[in-house]
Amino acid sequence: MKIRGSRIFHLVLSTCVVMTGNNFADDWPQFLGSKRNSTSAETGLLRSWPEDGPAGICE
Repeated sequence: MKIRGSRIFHLVLSTCVVMTGNNFADDWPQFLGSKRNSTSAETGLLRSWPEDGPAGICE
C-alpha cells in the first residue's frame, strides 16, 4: 500500500510540474504564434540584421 501511494504522489507531482512549466513558456504553439497575429511578446529582438550577420556564440 505504501508503494502504491508513493507512485500516485509522484505521478500527481510530475503532472503539476509539467502543467505549470507550460504556463510560463512564451513559445509559438501554433502557426503565427499564440494569438495567430504573427507578433512576439519578446523584447530585445533585432529589427534588422547587421551586414556581417549576427554575432556567433561558438566561433
